Amino acid sequence: MLKFVKNFPGVMIRNDTLVIADLHIGFELELLKKGIRVPDQHTKMLKVLVGFVEKSHVKELIVAGDVKHKVPGSTKKEETMVREFLETMSEFVDVTIVPGNHDAGLEKLVSGLNVKVEDVKGIVKQNYGLFHGHAWPKAEIVEKAKILIMGHVHPIIKTASGQMRVFVKTKLNEEKLAERYQKVKSKLLLVLPAFNELVGGVDLSKSLEEELVGPVMMSVAMLGEAEYITLAGQVI
Repeated sequence: MLKFVKNFPGVMIRNDTLVIADLHIGFELELLKKGIRVPDQHTKMLKVLVGFVEKSHVKELIVAGDVKHKVPGSTKKEETMVREFLETMSEFVDVTIVPGNHDAGLEKLVSGLNVKVEDVKGIVKQNYGLFHGHAWPKAEIVEKAKILIMGHVHPIIKTASGQMRVFVKTKLNEEKLAERYQKVKSKLLLVLPAFNELVGGVDLSKSLEEELVGPVMMSVAMLGEAEYITLAGQVI
């Protein structure tokens, strides 16, 4: 069973697995280069996550890509931030990472930590297929998972008062999926909002580019029938 958590940018699988995406640890270092100073976001996000798992029954944290921010490579400061974040989280829960397009070199970076780095093409967790979204998932996911869960897009909706992060829940075009995969079980796609609230996002009310949203979202998501769900649980 998939469950949304009110006012929280993640979902629960069967009450014991928390799935989030797009931490982009180190993003504030990029802002600093532009003369913009913000508090360390990795510390803030860590506090939020630790607080959540302490009051829930979460046993595993799955990050669906983009743990770190800088590409290519990473700075020493960012590496320290990433290791500190993951080392602390692993003291509370099992940590699994499905790498994203910002995560090159992550496996080496987390060496020695109690953190599992999975296949970049995704994993199956019960009836759910988890992948980042910057590339097509492997065939096993589409063949075994009814619902696909991805990040990458940082979906937002702009309003008169600003913008808000949203989940995107949409049907998949099974005929188009069948053109790429021999066997298709996946019927729905859930796109997670970015966990890091500073990284901005893609306004889904505008025309989309594959470079920004990835091939699954661009090619097989039936966005004309999509539901946009705010963190508060309101369907737009």
